[in-house]
Amino acid sequence: MAGVAHASTRGHWWKGSAILLALGGWVDVYPESARGGVGAGPRIGYATAIDQQSDSVADVATDATGSLWVVGSTGNMAFPITDDAADPVRAAFDDGYVAKLDPAGTLVYATYLGGSAANCIGGAAVDEDGNVYIAGTTTSTDFPVMGGAAQDTAPGGAGDGFVAKLNSAGQLLQATYFGGTGYESCPGRGYAVASIALGSEDALYVLIGSTNSTQFPAGGAERTRIDADGLLARFDRDLRPVWGRFIGGSFLDQMTRVATDGAGNAYVTGTVSRDFGQQHDFPTTPGALQTTTETDLAPALLKYTPSGDVAYATFLTATRGSSGSRWYPISRSPPTAPPTSRC
Repeated sequence: MAGVAHASTRGHWWKGSAILLALGGWVDVYPESARGGVGAGPRIGYATAIDQQSDSVADVATDATGSLWVVGSTGNMAFPITDDAADPVRAAFDDGYVAKLDPAGTLVYATYLGGSAANCIGGAAVDEDGNVYIAGTTTSTDFPVMGGAAQDTAPGGAGDGFVAKLNSAGQLLQATYFGGTGYESCPGRGYAVASIALGSEDALYVLIGSTNSTQFPAGGAERTRIDADGLLARFDRDLRPVWGRFIGGSFLDQMTRVATDGAGNAYVTGTVSRDFGQQHDFPTTPGALQTTTETDLAPALLKYTPSGDVAYATFLTATRGSSGSRWYPISRSPPTAPPTSRC
């Protein structure tokens, strides 16, 4: 498993030596030998339940030692928190959690993470030093911000984003709120509440799926409309914001995932919509794969440069021809079911 930088709960094949699948409170790890092509029967390296009551797995990430970091939300007061937990007390009905399993699948660390109201963790990433970066949303006004937080008080609205950094032992190093004066909310469609990815030059990309905030306190991100957009922000690895970008058209838009390439570009996927009887005004780029669509809810893909410019934007919807529908795929191996989220 060594060398896998990141994995997803959605069942994708990722470059590396393992596939990591997480649905509900279960985590299955497939070794590299499982990769035998479509239809091949994988051998499970291990399958374990961190806990089987009122829990959801939102994301997983691996470090250079082959240890697995698992994040999500729990409503269980008996969640198996370890003695060295950064936050040993469950403070809300829905609390975030961060857990670490060794390469054999043994739980070696687990902590709650959140304030006294609802807390939803949606994404995790691990850097080359073993530090773990967490992204999510919270309605708590007492989230444990620390380490020179860029936003040390809740910005306001019905919910706010947050970003946190833990060291390889699971101790909380830094945490900050992330968002504007509107809401930064959980998607509520079974997808991750937030997504996070490491980039080059110490970049950290954080995606909040949906917000109606009109300003983000970095990089001049502003908008005048009141419907929801996605929000992508670049931070450095000390959790200082560099820039922020709203994503979408003039109606309700929902982003779900961010990933990066070796050049430091960030790729965002999600869904954009149009008002009844109106045309889509999602800003695609010239020469894109699909610049128009007649689908009310349309999948979309965007590419951002490290400086925050949109290099590419396209719809990704079905086209219908004589042989039926043809889909532009985002993944070669879609999951049989999405991960669950109660937030």
